[in-house]
Amino acid sequence: MRALLTTPRTATASGTGSDGQSYQLTYVVTPQGAGTLDGGALPVDVVQFASTLRAGGVVTSAATTTWFVRQGTSRVEAVRRSDGDCGRATAPSEPPNTAALLAGGPLYSMSIFDGCSSGGFSFETETATWSVESEGSVAYLCVRVAFTGIGAPGGGATQQLCVQSSSAGALGPAVRFTITQGTAFNVTLRGTL
Repeated sequence: MRALLTTPRTATASGTGSDGQSYQLTYVVTPQGAGTLDGGALPVDVVQFASTLRAGGVVTSAATTTWFVRQGTSRVEAVRRSDGDCGRATAPSEPPNTAALLAGGPLYSMSIFDGCSSGGFSFETETATWSVESEGSVAYLCVRVAFTGIGAPGGGATQQLCVQSSSAGALGPAVRFTITQGTAFNVTLRGTL
């Protein structure tokens, strides 16, 4: 997992949604360097994830999420979204450096606060897990984020990023993204990193 957070990467993928439309996704991972949380007491690595989803070539959504990862680890301590909302992880977990096929576990859970104020209104819960999955002969390292609450479409939504992973931990080139919005919509997009 650490390899996904420390190297700049760009993925492009496409697929057909449950609505019959053709979708294209561009996903860019950009390490931002070192930072701190808790007034400088907790050193973190800052990683930005930017996504642009198009339907038939027209942008339907564009968002940037920033992870604050405990320095030198894969433990996500906090998340900030481009819309100004953010959350702080409760009991973040460190995934292992290597894992067997079908292994998995928690990454973090957090309440998302409007305007990044912990004294403000929490409108959504964000929960992330990791897993090692296979499709045919290809093994994937996957990160799935589930959103529940009034801010999530249809009362609940998920986004999953899966990156081909070798037994030595090398990532790519295959990627798979799955997006769901309640029971109303889903799409799986496949491409390269």
